[in-house]
Amino acid sequence: MYKKRVQIQKIVFFCMLFLIFLLNRTTLYAEKAERLVLSKEEQSYIKKKKILKIAIINDWLPFSSQNQANGSYQGLLIEMLHEFATETGLELMYVKTNHYLDAIEAVEDNVADIATMAINYEYSENTYQMNITDPYLILQMMIIYDKNTNLSEISEYRMAEVGGYPQFSDNPIISHMFFSTPEECLAAIRAGHADLMYCDIFTGMQYIQQYQNRDLISLPIHTNMQFSIGISLDEEPILRDLLNRFIQTRTRGEVVKSLIDNRLDFSNSFGNFIYRYPFEVICVFLVLAFVIVLIVITYIRVKNRYNLEMQGYEESYCLLADTFGEAGLDYNYMEDTMTVFGKYADKLALKSKIENFSYYLGEKEREISFVKHDFKQMLIDGALGTSYDADLECKLSNGEWQHFRLIFSVITTNESYRRPIRMIGCLTNVEENYQEKERLLYLGMYDKVTGLFNRVGAETKIKERFESGKSIEKDLVLIIDVDYFKQFNDTHGHDCGDDVLRNIGECLRKIFRKEDILCRWGGDEYVLYLFDIGVDDYIEFVKKRCCDLQKMMKQYQYEEHAIAVTLSIGGAVVGNKSFEDAFKVADRALYIVKEEGRDSICILSE
Repeated sequence: MYKKRVQIQKIVFFCMLFLIFLLNRTTLYAEKAERLVLSKEEQSYIKKKKILKIAIINDWLPFSSQNQANGSYQGLLIEMLHEFATETGLELMYVKTNHYLDAIEAVEDNVADIATMAINYEYSENTYQMNITDPYLILQMMIIYDKNTNLSEISEYRMAEVGGYPQFSDNPIISHMFFSTPEECLAAIRAGHADLMYCDIFTGMQYIQQYQNRDLISLPIHTNMQFSIGISLDEEPILRDLLNRFIQTRTRGEVVKSLIDNRLDFSNSFGNFIYRYPFEVICVFLVLAFVIVLIVITYIRVKNRYNLEMQGYEESYCLLADTFGEAGLDYNYMEDTMTVFGKYADKLALKSKIENFSYYLGEKEREISFVKHDFKQMLIDGALGTSYDADLECKLSNGEWQHFRLIFSVITTNESYRRPIRMIGCLTNVEENYQEKERLLYLGMYDKVTGLFNRVGAETKIKERFESGKSIEKDLVLIIDVDYFKQFNDTHGHDCGDDVLRNIGECLRKIFRKEDILCRWGGDEYVLYLFDIGVDDYIEFVKKRCCDLQKMMKQYQYEEHAIAVTLSIGGAVVGNKSFEDAFKVADRALYIVKEEGRDSICILSE
């Protein structure tokens, strides 16, 4: 039973779908069908007529107007006549006229076959010298006047009318003034040249809705204006019958839609927009005001909360700067501004406020050792923890540069989505500590007698050279040994031995380059690590420098006594070897020199 019921429901459902499809198809065919069915007599007329000349008013929307851009015509009547031409096969030819009366006279004088507008009033007779069709549009009439005009005190009304309209009233207290278009009638009212004007309610409401016409008053009257098509008296009655039948096929909705689509556009100014949509504008204004107030309140609350959070940081670092440090630094991310604060801030040559701080760090002449990249990296590192420190140099107000340590915090808030907004820090002078550190570093890396690197310092620098990634293929290692050095100590004393070592160090600094690593390796042995000489025959170049050294030491004098000091020199090209391997080759070269009698040079390139 249940299955049968389901089957019946399916059958009913598909039947309904089929009926809807048929109805849609019927409607579609009805829409595609031609509205006019022409008789043989009408077809014969159209074949003979071919072209229909139309007197068209040049600038009267929403009825007819010419587009200045491309020269085409538009409006309610243009759309109607185009559709009429499509359904009948007639070709349209426009006779352009400047205003309503010109269009009427063009038809009455047989210059055109039809006029798109022939206006009559309800219950009035045709006063034109032409035939007119049934009305295609019927609109209520309206009177317009200025609100400052007291109609009850006027003995004779000046009525602005469109020239060519039938006379609306023959009342003797009305004097008629004729103009080309309703817009000219309206201008006469605004200028005070006329007291009243009348027009159809559609045209009148378009003008009343304009902001510049806000002082005008409209008054509907119980009379209708009828818009028809005027036909030349020389035309056959068939044309009027065809037009009447076509007008009957036009629905009211089609006519109203065309009027709305082609109406004058007065919304292109702000005043007109407000005048036409006051309620909407007030609503938008209230919403915007509410949003602005909400934003201001939120901003004030966030600002106050931010100020409370910042106050603790500022007080803490101000106290640190005044008690233990020389000054404080406050960097604002948003404004890119660095502020120097604290009781002793005047000790520094820095300005109290530096705007465009990032740009300032790129200048050559500045009072702080930061460069832009270092400062940015410092802020990134500081954002990872609650506090951070960095070493830098600052220029003092007396022109001297000294070393400082900056202890700082990078501050973020929930309102900033944890993005950095401020950096606050305290500067402490660490010049004494720096000098002590440098002195200890010097003692740990330099030889006290010669002033050259000691073995630890040389090995550190050589390691940096190997790790730098630069080419070392043409680097050289030299080992210098003082021949029979023990005799200087035994014969002339240890002071003489120290003076020999010191003199060799001075000669080495004169002969070799600053960047070369010069080292007293230990005792009377020196090790030189020479960077790429930059010449093709670099081994011979180095040998010549070694010969210069030997010559200088052979002229050595101690306490005005000439003492010849000879040197044995062995060397090796680094190539692709490690320093240890290159040192072994240089040591072997030194051994060769000593085996051959000393006081010579041997450099191996293996």
